[in-house]
Amino acid sequence: MNRSTFILNFSLLFATTALYSQQTTSPNLLPTNGNVGIGTSSPQEKLQVCGRVVIDSTVLVRDSMRVQQDLVVDGNARISGTVRAGSFGFTGPVVQLASDCYQLLAVSGQGLVQAFDEVAAEAILNTNPCPTTPTYSPYWQTFGNVVSNNNRFIGTLNNFDFAIKTNGVQRMRFLAGGGISINDSYVPAGYQLAVKGKIIAEEITVKLRSNWPDFVFDSTYTLMPLQDVELFVKRERHLPNIPSASQVAQTGIDAGEMSGALLQKVEELTLYLIDLQKQVNELRKENETLRKSND
Repeated sequence: MNRSTFILNFSLLFATTALYSQQTTSPNLLPTNGNVGIGTSSPQEKLQVCGRVVIDSTVLVRDSMRVQQDLVVDGNARISGTVRAGSFGFTGPVVQLASDCYQLLAVSGQGLVQAFDEVAAEAILNTNPCPTTPTYSPYWQTFGNVVSNNNRFIGTLNNFDFAIKTNGVQRMRFLAGGGISINDSYVPAGYQLAVKGKIIAEEITVKLRSNWPDFVFDSTYTLMPLQDVELFVKRERHLPNIPSASQVAQTGIDAGEMSGALLQKVEELTLYLIDLQKQVNELRKENETLRKSND
């Protein structure tokens, strides 16, 4: 064996040894088929990367992507589909959005939601009766609220109504211009509450700004003679100062005013009865006088 042959054989042996050593000690695995590993020699998926990956262009995922630990996005993220994170039985936050200082949104494995105001450093929505971040003073909690000042509210900040629904059906609407509608979206002009349907209550108090009809008992009050009442009823088919059936059908009735009007009629009827009793007593006296004179 000459010197040139020896050097060639030695070079081939060295290259083969180096290549074998690289394949047995390198954490990378690039087989012709099967799983591909970068940073690991035992990949468990078609592609497994153990370490940081920097992509300067676009990543296209045609099926699905699973992140078992942290997913960090330094720029903008745009998602046109559904984002799912975590797994069943996970007791901590499943989905969490946060800034450098504050947690902004957290959804737990039980479906509990917490949303926070970064500027005010307090919760604006909390469905968890045992929040994991009790240092935040709750702004609006679905299980109940303790309000510390009058700035807390639920509603709108623009010229739009605020509606409340159950089972997909609107039950109550707060109109942007004022007024509350129940089972409807309309409040007649001049009213603050409109209810489409029946109302039942154990007690209702109506306070009128107008005078209560005790003025009937004033000495200056002129009581309509019964003969005139009779003529009015025959002509109008309803009592004086009481709306007719057609008026009620068209405009409804004011409960407070109607109560006052009915009380006025009761008081007038009382005066009629008092006057009638006086006439009866006078007739009795005259009858008694005639009876004695005939004896």
